[in-house]
Amino acid sequence: MDTVSAVGDSFTYPFTITQEQIVSFARITGDTNPIHLDPAAASAAEFDGCIAHGVLILGVFSKIFGTLLHADGQIVLGIDARFFSPVRPEFPYTAVVTVAEMLPEKSQMVYRLEMFAEDGKQVLRGSCRLLNRKLYPPENLAQA
Repeated sequence: MDTVSAVGDSFTYPFTITQEQIVSFARITGDTNPIHLDPAAASAAEFDGCIAHGVLILGVFSKIFGTLLHADGQIVLGIDARFFSPVRPEFPYTAVVTVAEMLPEKSQMVYRLEMFAEDGKQVLRGSCRLLNRKLYPPENLAQA
């Protein structure tokens, strides 16, 4: 398991969303907007084919924080994100999280979130605040 534990530390995660994942997400959430499921509808909406749900894309960051970085004890308190372009199935993307702020007195860390397409175009930018009592145990806060 990788960790990032100082301001400026980054973690990079390459990934690809599949159309099968998009269909499963639509089934689970009930968000069956045709731009996610029907290439003709997506094209009519000026997309070059089906696109992933925004919340599904944010789930990539959930995976990073929940299973790859400080996974035991890390809890997402909030995410603020802005999308600049759609994420298409079967194309490679890279998610990058960078420690922006450490708040040991609150047992929290703030990360900068970024996502890039294969050509380097930024797809998403945002931030995420996490609670991590394992990294910053409450009993050690008085010493911090």
